[in-house]
Amino acid sequence: EIRIFNVAGRELQEVTLTDAPTLIDSGRGPRYAYEYVWDAYIPSDVYYFSIRAKKFGSADITKTGKFAVVR
Repeated sequence: EIRIFNVAGRELQEVTLTDAPTLIDSGRGPRYAYEYVWDAYIPSDVYYFSIRAKKFGSADITKTGKFAVVR
């Protein structure tokens, strides 16, 4: 589950990924990764995200942070 917020705290995007991860190799060996494309116009600003991953039989993993878009 991916949630993206603006600096005012308004949720701009929420998506739940259900497909299997893709195997990628960026030169450090193969790894599985999920990829999500935010296919809307994104103005320059600072955004916050919350990602929650679920694994059967394990506790949920949550990661929060921020990123900037500069045009």
